Amino acid sequence: MDNNYIESHIKAFAVGRKNFIFAAVQAGAHASAGLYTLVESAKASGIEPFDYLNLIFKELPVAKTQQQLERLLPYNAPQTYQLRSYSPK
Repeated sequence: MDNNYIESHIKAFAVGRKNFIFAAVQAGAHASAGLYTLVESAKASGIEPFDYLNLIFKELPVAKTQQQLERLLPYNAPQTYQLRSYSPK
């Protein structure tokens, strides 16, 4: 038995975790962790992370209502916005 499939999926997390330790400022580490969370959430929802981040940076500042914010969640965004599907390489 092996777990190469799981190990390949958590490698990015392990590298990120190691980098967070060396962040000069705690706020920078929190920002990096938040960005990492957005990218991994997009992947888990089957959305291309680059497209999702573009959507978030464009739409989040103008979102005013709870409903507008909920449409931006990674599991809701594909129903409202045209986003490419994520396919691991």
